[in-house]
Amino acid sequence: MQEEMLRDYFKKGHIKIFRNFTLLVVFALLMVVPIVSIEASVANADTVTVVRVIDGDTVVLSDNRHVRLLGINTPEISHHKRIGEPGGVMAKNALKSLLKERTILLETDIEQVDHYGRTLAYLFTLGGVNINQKMVREGLATLNLYPPNLKYSKQLLLAQEMAEVEGLGIWGMSVYDQLPVESIVNKKSKRWGRFVAKVTAISIEQKGVKLWLGEKVYIWLKKPNLDYFPLPQSYLNKEVEIRGWPRKWGKYWSIDARHPSQIIIHSG
Repeated sequence: MQEEMLRDYFKKGHIKIFRNFTLLVVFALLMVVPIVSIEASVANADTVTVVRVIDGDTVVLSDNRHVRLLGINTPEISHHKRIGEPGGVMAKNALKSLLKERTILLETDIEQVDHYGRTLAYLFTLGGVNINQKMVREGLATLNLYPPNLKYSKQLLLAQEMAEVEGLGIWGMSVYDQLPVESIVNKKSKRWGRFVAKVTAISIEQKGVKLWLGEKVYIWLKKPNLDYFPLPQSYLNKEVEIRGWPRKWGKYWSIDARHPSQIIIHSG
């Protein structure tokens, strides 16, 4: 009955199967192509000037625009009464160093502004180095892919896989090690993390699908993003690692998964 409901719910042919990079593939790539080029020819990019770096993924331009770097997220730095996260200052300093020339190239994707009014963009040096990708490759930032803004998703995915394999930046910090999903409920933390559990059930809602990780935590797949994921039943009874921000909804906790890169199926 559950499988019939899922077949009715998802239109056949509209599901795009996303292939996760495995560590085995990454090791092979490292052997064949030791260095991944971060340079790219930037078409339709604007020349802009950076006047301030707010944190590892946000800058201010000379025209007062606030720019949020697309496809990545860095740990928070302390501000006001909020406590900073490990790696936050390191990421901010690294971005400052990458932007030392001040004049850079800015390229947008499909969505150009977020709900905070910030410009969403990829930044490049005048020499063509993708700064977003560079931050991920050095382990200073993690993937934060928001469909439909996926112009450089393949490059960012590979950059993260390689940084993770090499234990760079946050991937070498114990505070960002995998945690059992029960820690979400026990610690009540809403910070980004890597949580491991088995998908024990699937429930279909009007606005999306819930992948249950036991009785109190679920992964939320919004309906507009479902085309990017494999069929939800492919996750059932699989041990997975979900990467994201836990949120409390009533008596349950959820993690919003916008892109398949957030859910890693453990083999074996």
